[in-house]
Amino acid sequence: MAKWWQWAYSMPKDIHPAYDDTGRYCTVNQKGPVWFLPGSFGNDVIRQCTVPSDKSILFPILNSECNFAAFPTLKNEKQLRQCDKEIQDSVTHLKASVDGKNAANLEAYRVQSPLFNFTLPENNIADLPSQTTQAVSDGNWVFLKPLSEGEHSISFEGDLRNASNAETNGSGYAFEVPYGWDNNVIYNLTTTADSSDRSGHSLFSFSQTGDQNQLNLKT
Repeated sequence: MAKWWQWAYSMPKDIHPAYDDTGRYCTVNQKGPVWFLPGSFGNDVIRQCTVPSDKSILFPILNSECNFAAFPTLKNEKQLRQCDKEIQDSVTHLKASVDGKNAANLEAYRVQSPLFNFTLPENNIADLPSQTTQAVSDGNWVFLKPLSEGEHSISFEGDLRNASNAETNGSGYAFEVPYGWDNNVIYNLTTTADSSDRSGHSLFSFSQTGDQNQLNLKT
């Protein structure tokens, strides 16, 4: 999950896929075997995106992170973790689907990361000076195996308790916290052929047993 945050903070705001209502920036800084998808701040969106069919896909339904730059009163990893937990505990509802199949037990897919570094460029989404800092993240995630070639749809959203008592960085709602990100996000994906090896990339898969769709951990 730290890799998703490092990716998310690596881009300036004016070409950032999280602030993109159409999907035109979905390919920015996509590297390696996992394709990252962000949510949307302030409004529901429907994005179009083309993804190589050998890429696993990772996205947060709602997530948060606390770092020393945005939260300067925090002085150690323990405080970062407590900050993150208190923020993420405000999540009350989670929903995700792939090609119309709903994922079950999404509360069980909450993960808190190890301590990690990330670097902020100029004109970054955190509205902070360019720098490298340390963070811990917390969130509810979906990690999909590579999708078959063709057309697919991913949808996700979550709900939050009242944000009025939440700790923020003093500038209101921010990229670090889930407040303002509790919107419905739809990705209409086109997956295209890629000759790379598809083995070893997936942690989760969707399966259907009877009338119930569920998200399975692959071993």
